[in-house]
Amino acid sequence: FARDAITLDYEHEAAMAALCRAQDARDAICDRLLQQAAERWPRKWKALQPMPFRFASWVGYDMDGRTDIGWTTSLRYRLLEKAQRLTRYAEALRDADPAIADKLARAASHTAEMARLFVADLSNPADVSAVANALTADHPDKLVSLEPVIAELESEARSADNDTARKLLVVAASMRADGLGMGWIHFRVNSSQLHNAIRHRIDPEGKLNLASQAALVRMREMLAEARPLKSNFAALAIESSTAVRQFLAMAQILAHIDADTPIRMLVAECEQPTTVLTALYFARLFGIDDKVDVSPLFETETALEHGGRFLDALLAEPAYRAYAARRGRVCIQTGFSDAGRFVGQIPAALAIERLQGRLAEAMTANGLTGVAALIFNTHGESMGRGADYAEALE
Repeated sequence: FARDAITLDYEHEAAMAALCRAQDARDAICDRLLQQAAERWPRKWKALQPMPFRFASWVGYDMDGRTDIGWTTSLRYRLLEKAQRLTRYAEALRDADPAIADKLARAASHTAEMARLFVADLSNPADVSAVANALTADHPDKLVSLEPVIAELESEARSADNDTARKLLVVAASMRADGLGMGWIHFRVNSSQLHNAIRHRIDPEGKLNLASQAALVRMREMLAEARPLKSNFAALAIESSTAVRQFLAMAQILAHIDADTPIRMLVAECEQPTTVLTALYFARLFGIDDKVDVSPLFETETALEHGGRFLDALLAEPAYRAYAARRGRVCIQTGFSDAGRFVGQIPAALAIERLQGRLAEAMTANGLTGVAALIFNTHGESMGRGADYAEALE
């Protein structure tokens, strides 16, 4: 029989189908939870805001080793995901709240129209300008935040009958978890891409070892001096650095597609604190450090062997501690898949377990016990490389 062609679009569609099933399962959990709560606490249950799970995807946003994902690809996928999620919200509210359902359906149609603009070849500056003007323009059906909608749903639920209130609150819970997308998104770059992006800024003469203490000191200074710059689609179109393009794309997503939902920036093969501070520098430079979770990936032999010292040094940095306190979390990623390839599956599993313990110790030692620790464990591919799923522990 004929096999499906494995393309990026095919992969993205499969990921979205999986997220649909996961969302339906989570809605069933929330609905059951609210049913039980209504029976046990009839006067208080409508104040509950359940969130058993959040979901995320990096399909279309992971540029580590990929040459088939451009900035237009990521923007198109993000708009398609927004349109699909708005449609699902509208369908879920069709009976319980037709007025809000109609509003969300119109927003979905407008978003789908914007997504179609990014299918075209945008190598011509005039075409980029036209698409940018369309996406950034005010429009009665444009929606970049769900906070007012969530507040309206919860307000209506307070005076609605139990069945209607439960439907409204289940959708509000989904909105709080997913935002204006099928789930959160994970951009990913390699540490070398970040190093290439920062090198001419931190070391114009090419004499500085980026792994040195001198580079770390200079990075601290640059981070302290960084002030947000205005960015637009023109800057995104002409930027040659893959890493900087990622941050510019995230800035446009947060400004014009979904202003509420944070974005995780995964840094592959991360082996030194300077790399994380570099990511923070670019996030601050483009004014999105309050919405981006920089997550170093520990997967190489060096990163796993020296990860404890890495975390001690990183969490001792005042700028990083301030950032973690503002975001309310410290994020790391551990790669069972590639770690298994680098050092073997059993040694990798033991090293990752030790690393998680060292993270807890470093957070305690540096006064970060009041923030969450999010550990994103990535398994992948065959059983020999760690099985076939990813999990986030918080």
